[in-house]
Amino acid sequence: MAKNLLRFSDYSMIEIANRLSFSSQSHFIQQFREVVGMTPKKYRDEYYMVQWDIESEGLHMD
Repeated sequence: MAKNLLRFSDYSMIEIANRLSFSSQSHFIQQFREVVGMTPKKYRDEYYMVQWDIESEGLHMD
């Protein structure tokens, strides 16, 4: 859930931490880093809105 919120929303880190019921932003960042291997900011910087582009793959839905 945290990965999706980081990739596909504009929520701040504190908003994501609150939505996921973490006691603080720093606790969220610490836990995310332990599980994912990078900070939430680094994850967002690398993966924000990265999606598979259907049209570039030649799969048209017409």
